[in-house]
Amino acid sequence: QVGLPVTSMDQAVALGQLQAVDAGIPAIEFGQPLSPQATEIQGTFRTGGQRHFCAETHAVVVTPVDSQRINIVASDENSAWTAACVAKVLRMTENQVTCTVPRGGGGFGAKTLRQTLTAAAAAVAARTLQRSVRLHLDRDQD
Repeated sequence: QVGLPVTSMDQAVALGQLQAVDAGIPAIEFGQPLSPQATEIQGTFRTGGQRHFCAETHAVVVTPVDSQRINIVASDENSAWTAACVAKVLRMTENQVTCTVPRGGGGFGAKTLRQTLTAAAAAVAARTLQRSVRLHLDRDQD
């Protein structure tokens, strides 16, 4: 017999259906040196949400076309939003910013909004330097 689905963490706790595992990770005292012992955890983690790493990190190339226009090539899932945000940061009109995406996929929703920070930073540098700027975040920065 199948009961009603559990749809929240609070529900799972109330029903005693929460699966918790103590990984044995010690609390870290800030300002204190870390223990030289390494802690390794193995297992599987599953979530129904999409808050996880993308297949590739955020990357962008911004090139000033002239004093009035800028081109953006970005790993992006929402190029119109990226162009609008960069236009606002640079105090340009949206039709002065072109954003292209060489291919799609691999972001799983993580590149719908957050890529604007990378694109805007590269755009400010490109406009200031009047040359192409490539910004590619590594996994720790992404």
